[in-house]
Amino acid sequence: MLDPSPTKHRRASGSDRLRSPEITDKELDRRKELLLNKETELKNRSNELQRRIISLEKRETEASAMMLQITGRQKDCVVKQLEEHFLCSL
Repeated sequence: MLDPSPTKHRRASGSDRLRSPEITDKELDRRKELLLNKETELKNRSNELQRRIISLEKRETEASAMMLQITGRQKDCVVKQLEEHFLCSL
C-alpha cells in the first residue's frame, strides 16, 4: 500500500524552493564560495580582456597613422619622379 505521508506531497515555500532538502548548510556555503570565486575570476578575466582591447586599439591607431604618413611620402615621391622625367628643365 502507498504511504500517504504529508511530507511527500507538501509544496515547498519560500527558501525551501531554492534548495533541496539534501543540501546541507555546509554544502550551500561551499557552493556559494565557489560561485564567488568564479565570479571574481571572470571579472579579472574581463578586466584583462578590456586592457588588451585598449592596447590593441592604441596599436591600431598608431599603425593607421604610420600608414597615412607612408602614403603621403609615396605620393610625394611619385610626384617628384614624374616631375623629373616629364618636365623639361628651362
